[in-house]
Amino acid sequence: MKRSTRRLFAALLLGVALYGVAIAYTGFREMRDSLGSFQWAAFAGAVALASMNYLLRFVRWDYYLKLLDVRGVGKGDSLLLFLSGFVLTITPGKVGEVFKSVVLNQTHGVPIARTAPVVIAERLTDLIGVVALIFLGSIGFESGGYWAVAGVAVIVVALVMVMWKLPLDYFLAWIARHPRFGRFEPKLRAAVESARNK
Repeated sequence: MKRSTRRLFAALLLGVALYGVAIAYTGFREMRDSLGSFQWAAFAGAVALASMNYLLRFVRWDYYLKLLDVRGVGKGDSLLLFLSGFVLTITPGKVGEVFKSVVLNQTHGVPIARTAPVVIAERLTDLIGVVALIFLGSIGFESGGYWAVAGVAVIVVALVMVMWKLPLDYFLAWIARHPRFGRFEPKLRAAVESARNK
């Protein structure tokens, strides 16, 4: 890993640590009072469910790497790469999780354009899961099903646009001819092909 990447990673971790210390210091009394009546059994259940969620997400991440035929990344390294994405998970749409691709590029030489679409695939599958839960939960509400169906339709259209080769090829051809954005076309094409492989 390059020195600049290590410094960025260390600075991000330091910022998160300082933020946690500030919250703990300013709200110590409130936290102490809340912990006195806290239901620890519910907390243990929540931790178990959250841990299972992250375990399944790691399995999905590792599976995507295999689909992309990314070799030479052991399970331990894959786990560390997966966890590194949470450093920037608070970014809009969690696009900061592309940091995983940056670290993978620095440590194993895998092109960023090849693995960055994994973040898009992760967000799409998360969205599909959320819409499925909303659909099931909205069945008992008046007109709730219509909104759920509309959400499903939007997701289907997005998936079709990703998988439908013709419109994307026209778009990439336009990018290639553009005087300012033409240099990005090879990386965009690589990202699209990588997304299609998943």
